[in-house]
Order: sequence, then structure tokens, then C-alpha cells
Amino acid sequence: MPIILTDEYKENDTWEDYQERTAGFEYIETCKTEAEFNEWIADKKESWFKHFPTGTAYRVHCLDGGAWDRPTSWGAFGTLEEAKQCCENGPSWKKAAAHGYYVAWKNTT
Repeated sequence: MPIILTDEYKENDTWEDYQERTAGFEYIETCKTEAEFNEWIADKKESWFKHFPTGTAYRVHCLDGGAWDRPTSWGAFGTLEEAKQCCENGPSWKKAAAHGYYVAWKNTT
């Protein structure tokens, strides 16, 4: 049985919070200046609203045996109607794999 979870865009990260949270992270790339941080936040917001115009992401998950330790992610959708269609019809990537096609995920941000 698939479920729909929602995530809403929230602007609650500040430069100070970010600095504190990432202090000591030498192994990952972090913003070095407040200007870089503000640009990163603006890009993140633009990308979010490009994919989820209402500001809400509708994420479909299912306990279908695809992963042994968590629900399988069936996809993230910009509208509740699209998420409901996925729940009713199953994920498009699963159908493609059943027919011998493999979906290559592409980062479009």
C-alpha cells in the first residue's frame, strides 16, 4: 500500500546556523562566505519551485519489498493528483524496468 508524504519549502536556515552546523566538515564542500550561502539558498529555492510550483512536494513511498530496510521511493510530484495517479498505477520507473528499459536519473538542477 503506497503512502503520500508532503514536504513544504521552508526558508529557515541562516548563515549563522549554517556555519555552526557545518563547522568541522572538512570532507564536504561548504559555502565559504555569506554571499555564497545566500546564492546557494536562492538556487535551492528556484530549483524547489521549478519542480514543486505550489511549494509542496508530494512524495510517494511503498513497502513493496524494493528495499529491505525502508520503504521504496516511488517518486516526488508537484501536485497531489500526480501523486495519487502514481499510487493507483505504480511508479513509471518500475513499469519501464519490467519491460527491459532502465531509467537513468538525471540531475536537472
